[in-house]
Amino acid sequence: MKFGYYILNTYVPELDGASPQLYSRWLEQIDAAEDLGFDSLWVTEHHFRPFGGMMPSPQLLLAAAA
Repeated sequence: MKFGYYILNTYVPELDGASPQLYSRWLEQIDAAEDLGFDSLWVTEHHFRPFGGMMPSPQLLLAAAA
């Protein structure tokens, strides 16, 4: 069985802080998921909204994760 890791990219500025810290946390989560044996990473594209708002270009996050 294979497991994938999905980033639920909600964004609440008051809770999540500035975008650089948010992206840094996502990359830390991705590293942890890989260390735990997850097989794939799933992201979605959403533009500046509270639900899924800080992933306007998922290809860039995937490139950084690679």
